[in-house]
Amino acid sequence: MNTYKDIVVVNGDWKGGHHGSYPKILSVCLDSERPFGVSEGWGHGLGGSSFTLKDLVEEKFIEIFNREESKAVYLEIITAYKQGVDQKQLASQLIEESSPHA
Repeated sequence: MNTYKDIVVVNGDWKGGHHGSYPKILSVCLDSERPFGVSEGWGHGLGGSSFTLKDLVEEKFIEIFNREESKAVYLEIITAYKQGVDQKQLASQLIEESSPHA
């Protein structure tokens, strides 16, 4: 089973958001061919899925994170996609940047 590391957690007061009880989460997994996970909620949430970098951007799932509190990661992913960066390389970079020792 692949283990995903949370990179961005966006709490909010949207329909179904319950004041942060069901945050929108962007996670990555280096061991998956679909290394980018997008979900809503902590473990028992409202669903989620895994994506390739191409699908994450082209199917507009990354737009969930086009918000003030997640803008830096959003822009990094969009830029990497446009520059043709390998998705595993990007996933590794995002994990490193989110590490408390980065």
